[in-house]
Amino acid sequence: MLKNLVDGFKGLVEVAGASINPYTVNSVKLENYKDYTKRAEEGHLILYKKYSSYDCIVVSTTTPKSVWSIFRLTNDGEAFAQFGLFASKLNVLIGQSSSVFVGDNLQKITDVIKDHSSWTPIHIAAYLGFYEFIRQPDIIRKINDKTSTSEATPLMTAVMGKQFQCIEQLLQSGATLHRQDNSGDSAYHYAVRFEPKCIPILSQFDKDGVKDFYNNKGQTALYLACEKGLPDAVEELLKAGVRPDISACDMLPIHVAMKTNNIRNLELICEKHVDQLFAKDHKYGGTPAHWVRKRE
Repeated sequence: MLKNLVDGFKGLVEVAGASINPYTVNSVKLENYKDYTKRAEEGHLILYKKYSSYDCIVVSTTTPKSVWSIFRLTNDGEAFAQFGLFASKLNVLIGQSSSVFVGDNLQKITDVIKDHSSWTPIHIAAYLGFYEFIRQPDIIRKINDKTSTSEATPLMTAVMGKQFQCIEQLLQSGATLHRQDNSGDSAYHYAVRFEPKCIPILSQFDKDGVKDFYNNKGQTALYLACEKGLPDAVEELLKAGVRPDISACDMLPIHVAMKTNNIRNLELICEKHVDQLFAKDHKYGGTPAHWVRKRE
């Protein structure tokens, strides 16, 4: 009777714990799981049933072994689905990278897996800066793989993560700049959005003028930078030698700079390309001065 009451109380505690920050990575002891039911095991991951909840743990490769609980869930279907998802990514990363168990990297990895379930291990490694993972021969073969959703490449996720060393490592290992995602964005478009300081690294490996590629909206990276009012990105792109006189949109970048009232972007373009002051847009044939106010 007393044991049933204690077990019932423990079950309530486990369920409550699974509802509060269920994906927080916690250091645990393996011996604490000896009385629980092992429901699944794959590589370094084990899924235990603890009363009315599921607990997924990761056993490290270090000596002595360390153990972490990476999620605690109450729904059967969700627990097994997440176990399969995490196992498919984490086991590869653990097998090829020494960085997984350093500091709070395991928490960062699980957060990325949860938020970007279509990313492959190399996309995750590139985003988090695990450059030694990218050097592995069997990983290099996947260096230009795209995600199944956005079609982003590892180079793009490295730019998203502002991982300069990884960007250079990827490019040196054969990553191509020519790949575009399902919006037509290139690594340069990503650099505009996430980290303009990546642009000089990209341009060093750009032999085919990818820096002037259009996305599906007809925007070059320079056009996008002007549209978003990002002078740092505009400056880096102009230093890299982008063309300000091309666009598949109604306007050229300088017209966009005027339309958004960004004087700094206008100055940057004119410092290198003064002729753009008289450039005509593709819709009305208007000069930049015509776009100071929004044309209806």
